[in-house]
Amino acid sequence: MTARPSAAPRRAPVAAHLHGVIARQGEARAIFACAPSQDQFLAALVDPAQCGIALDWSKITAFHMDDYVGLTAAHTQSFRHYLQQHLLRYISIGRFHPVPAEEKDIAAVCTRYTALLREKPIDLICMGIGENGHIAFNDPPVADFEDPALIKVVELDLTCRQQQVNDGCFPTLADVPRHAFTLTCYALPPGASP
Repeated sequence: MTARPSAAPRRAPVAAHLHGVIARQGEARAIFACAPSQDQFLAALVDPAQCGIALDWSKITAFHMDDYVGLTAAHTQSFRHYLQQHLLRYISIGRFHPVPAEEKDIAAVCTRYTALLREKPIDLICMGIGENGHIAFNDPPVADFEDPALIKVVELDLTCRQQQVNDGCFPTLADVPRHAFTLTCYALPPGASP
């Protein structure tokens, strides 16, 4: 996958896919990435003039891939805040299942989110690949394609944390949290969570 300067090549097929899934089964379930690389893509996806389709967002259940342990939804660097600013405030989503990253009981958060993911198959995953090859926060040192968990907490490697600074998400490396919830590699292929 390569970075593209415009969301135009990506938005129409994604919107058409979601529209088709809704037409076939009455609803769709999608997972969204949260990063500056997704800004243009999400802006185009929520704009029928750009994506060519007025999606019925009320029939879409949205998830996100990851979030920093300890950050609240109101924290400007939380990925829940990112989705609110770049997606949710522009649409009337059917349901949004945030990762409650500020909760102290990490195991309980993972158990509840796993249950939500397993309710039905995921129809669409919109993601990018990080500078060090990470997907979600599955950095190369912790990425385990055989891990049966759907979500877990990982320690972020230095390259990943530096990318957060390079992307303008945090002012310094010291400000970037060291741990994050992430959907696992196993959770990310469409239909992997029955």
